[in-house]
Amino acid sequence: MNNKIIISTDCICDLSEELIKKYSIKTVPDYITINGARFQDYSEINSTMLREYIGTDDIVSSSPASIDDYKKHFVKHANGNVTLIHISVSSKLSKAYANAVSAAKDFKNIHIIDSGSFSHGVGLLVLTAADRVNNNATVESICEELRKLCSRVSCSYLLKTTRYASYNDRLSPTLSYFLDLLKIKPTVKMKNKEVKVTRVCFLSMTSCAKRYIKRTLANNKKICDDILFIAFSGCTEEFKQFVYNEATKRIKWKRVYMQDVSATNICNVGPESFGLIFFTK
Repeated sequence: MNNKIIISTDCICDLSEELIKKYSIKTVPDYITINGARFQDYSEINSTMLREYIGTDDIVSSSPASIDDYKKHFVKHANGNVTLIHISVSSKLSKAYANAVSAAKDFKNIHIIDSGSFSHGVGLLVLTAADRVNNNATVESICEELRKLCSRVSCSYLLKTTRYASYNDRLSPTLSYFLDLLKIKPTVKMKNKEVKVTRVCFLSMTSCAKRYIKRTLANNKKICDDILFIAFSGCTEEFKQFVYNEATKRIKWKRVYMQDVSATNICNVGPESFGLIFFTK
């Protein structure tokens, strides 16, 4: 990569370790709180550990890196003649964006981008930025393109339970209570930088998944077929293969990444959920 421009992001981007290493992406970890005990994502806990640990009575939430965490990150990676572009989770979902902006105010070589999304919605923008760096694009052109692309990110999930989304203030406790009481599985989607319930399904998870995929990918003329992220939160291999088959028989994607979400995002979407993330035209 161009050693004068570094791409940075929050761990909520959910990109695999392979992609992070391939593009030399620098990440800032979030924190996971389980019944009052706090752990740093990746270094102290991961998604597998979290799924194995938590029970139905556990209260699990996530919180962003602090201003001081971001300052340390920027000092480490934005030194000398390096320019750093940090792509943050939506400013309406987390204080991460505000903390990053506050930490960067004393730096002249740091640009903070509000992705307006989360999970691989952030990851799509990160990969785009990394690709532009590899092609020697300027900082100004990369930032301008990222701001335009934010509105073209389609990021949605089918949730098996809303309890975790409620703990993290993604959904109201009242709505969450009734959805889970009636075993209703909602589709949530990023709209205007916030998580919104767009549809509900009363069927089994497999039947709901089939409907969700069909509806999400129905308007294929407006979908960019370059990259599809299929994000999973502790689903079985059989279910993952089912989702892959359903998602790829409608559109001939150039690249499909099937990836598990971070521990941070399990706190948002809960276990046994999955999402489809791609660019629209």
